[in-house]
Amino acid sequence: MDFITVELFGITWFRPNNLLTNILVGMVGIYLFLRVDRKNQQKDSYLYLWMGFFLLVGLGGTIGGFAHAFNYDFPEVRHTYLHKIAWSVGGAGLFLGELAAIQFIPNKTIRKILQVLSTLVLLYYIFFLYYSHEYNLGNFNHFDIVRFHSVYALLVVILPIHIFSLIQRQNTGAWWVIGGIATLATTVIFYNYKISFHEWFDFNDISHFLEIICLILMCIGILEGYEKLKGGQLAVNE
Repeated sequence: MDFITVELFGITWFRPNNLLTNILVGMVGIYLFLRVDRKNQQKDSYLYLWMGFFLLVGLGGTIGGFAHAFNYDFPEVRHTYLHKIAWSVGGAGLFLGELAAIQFIPNKTIRKILQVLSTLVLLYYIFFLYYSHEYNLGNFNHFDIVRFHSVYALLVVILPIHIFSLIQRQNTGAWWVIGGIATLATTVIFYNYKISFHEWFDFNDISHFLEIICLILMCIGILEGYEKLKGGQLAVNE
């Protein structure tokens, strides 16, 4: 499909609609960061990690939007700088979400193993993100690396741990987290089949709105779970 371009301030803006929805992702991320911060009266590291998750995932999306928007007039910025910065920021946010979720694991040894594993995955992610051009990876490109890390963070770490907390600890807030991740998973359908409602609201915009819904649902669930933690109904790091 043909993407929209707009001339503004002497710059050709590529896919401005995607930029706007990416900025919205960033704004929602900042709002959720502030919302969790207001709840964090006890200065709990668990909530600090989730604050970082929402902030960095949101900002990563916004930076990525500008990376696309500058594609025409500043292609070297897009390919060499902004995209990798965006994916690095977003990846760091996912990593913080992993560390937060891992706190639900009651066994200290398993918790430590998962923390080390997530750290190694992040380091490999950053390495391949910046140096994959030096290796012959076939059809495996930068965005595939981003997808792999997202799948690991959300489906391998955060989702199973919240299912565990729901079953073993009666953390009903986990339902919201599970629903948020399930909502985000539907973006695969829109992205792979390029399903769009309008040229100004294409499959990328739909994916961004689903990401926003995911972040909001996850925030609701995390705060609900934390209220139970404070009430002694759950215990992190027993």
